[in-house]
Formats: sequence, C-alpha cells, structure tokens
Amino acid sequence: MVTAIEIMTGVNTVLVEIEPEYKVYLQRCPKDFKRPSFLIQYVRTSRRDMNKSTVEKTVYLTVTCFVEKDTYYRSDADELAEIQEKIMQAFTEKHITVNDRAIKMQSSTGGFEEDIAFIDLQCTYFDNRTDAVDTTPLVVSVSTNLEEV
Repeated sequence: MVTAIEIMTGVNTVLVEIEPEYKVYLQRCPKDFKRPSFLIQYVRTSRRDMNKSTVEKTVYLTVTCFVEKDTYYRSDADELAEIQEKIMQAFTEKHITVNDRAIKMQSSTGGFEEDIAFIDLQCTYFDNRTDAVDTTPLVVSVSTNLEEV
C-alpha cells in the first residue's frame, strides 16, 4: 500500500530537483526557518471502494513557497508567481516515484498571501485495500456439461 508520507517524500524529491537550493520542510516550519524554502503539508485522503480488494485513493497536499524578503520584510510577488508556476508545470510533466510505482500528480494554484504562494496538489491512484495475503483457495478444476436443445 502507498501511504501519504511516501507521497510527500516523492513530492519532496521533485521539489529538490526543481530548486536544489531551497530547503524543504514537512508538515511544519521551525520558528526561524530559512528562506527560500518549501513547506509540504498533508491535507487529507479520500477513499472510494472499487471492488473487494481495491480502493481508489486521492491524497491532497499543499506546497507553500517562501522566497527571500527584502530589508522591509517584503517578498517579490513576481518571484513568488514564477516559482508557483514552475512547480505547477513540473507536476504537469513529472510523476512521483513511490516504491515500484510512478504516480501522477495534479496541481492547481492555491493562491497568494503577502509573502507566500500556495500550490494545491492532488494524487489519485488505485491501491490494495489491505496488505494481508488472501488465503482463499483457488479453483482447481471446472467441469462443464453442454447439451444441445
């Protein structure tokens, strides 16, 4: 089974490929966090039953972008918009790798605040309902009797 933490790790890998000089934080930023940086936050997971052994999962994440501030503690809005677009484009082009799977991400603009930009990420995939091994015996043989009517 794929977990939300594994997906966050895959997103982290893509962000480091895009901007290697940015720090990446998971779930929380420390009090005196460094800029430029990204914050990856888990929002929620939804599940939908597909059959006896398969579920469709959608994991929702938010990536927050922090760029440098000037001497008046202001961030450059153009730089924020540029990095936001760069991340959205990267998740349009790339899949994240989780274990032996390549999972497609979808991204959308989450918005802006005074000195930060947000990107909303959604990841929809099919997964096993459980990792337990099915011990139901398999059919050994099948007999049929065909009659012409």
